[in-house]
Amino acid sequence: MADDDVNIRIKHDTWKRLNSRKEPNDSFDDVIRRVLDRAEDQGADEGNPKTAATAD
Repeated sequence: MADDDVNIRIKHDTWKRLNSRKEPNDSFDDVIRRVLDRAEDQGADEGNPKTAATAD
């Protein structure tokens, strides 16, 4: 079930922004994952509680 496709609605300007980040042979899933990975990496660097490691 993890590999099932899901449709999401986005505004046309958002689609254009995502489309401009596509590399040859990329899917939109590839672009979104890359953007999320970068955001999570930056969040960990900045102490984002959702992405930063916790010391228990």
